[in-house]
Amino acid sequence: MSTPIKKSAKKPVKKTTSNIAPAKKVLSTKTKPTGKKKLQEQPATSTSGATKEMPPEPAKLETQQVGVQIMIRELEDVLIRDVGNKIKDDGRWPLIIDETGQASIFVRYSDSNYLNSLNPANMEPDRLRIALLGAVRYGKPLVIDLMGCDMWHVIQGRFNEIKEGLLDWVLDKTLVTDEKFNQITKKEDGPEYEEKMFWARMNDFKFWLMTNAEPETELLEKFYVIRVKPSPPKE
Repeated sequence: MSTPIKKSAKKPVKKTTSNIAPAKKVLSTKTKPTGKKKLQEQPATSTSGATKEMPPEPAKLETQQVGVQIMIRELEDVLIRDVGNKIKDDGRWPLIIDETGQASIFVRYSDSNYLNSLNPANMEPDRLRIALLGAVRYGKPLVIDLMGCDMWHVIQGRFNEIKEGLLDWVLDKTLVTDEKFNQITKKEDGPEYEEKMFWARMNDFKFWLMTNAEPETELLEKFYVIRVKPSPPKE
């Protein structure tokens, strides 16, 4: 009977102690995924912040691109000949923003009455009055060059010295359509500026404003903006 007692006396403790080591591996694998979840959440918050800063940028581009963009070689067709009647259909007088310096030369040597707003002699009320009457009388453009300066308020003042509200008549075209030019003629101007002398060509009168820098917002609204860009370099 002593033999069965020896068979049952096996060491079960060694088998149970061998199971403890795998339990530690299970715990270590549970802690690793928690770090991965935190890394995945961080980029989501950074991208949401970037989208909120994007909308203001298109608005700036729109204000800089107000107007029609042309090359200097297209100036005659767009400004003088008005191919497609775009200026006529718009109803506003042109504002030429010349970034090349060539448009002002082109206009000065065309058949126009050109005035430099920085030249005090050009801005004398009587000189301005005769230049305006001559442009209406002979059916050609009166061109005032701002020379890149904020001279619009000065020009308004000079026109008002001639006749209160005169610049408004020019802009809304009632100077010609309602023949208000008769209100600024004088007897000493001579027979050349009698009323009947205006009838033949007065409907060809034009008013152009020029500058070589970005003008104030008011002018962008009052005028049909034409931007003269430099020609691309030849390949």
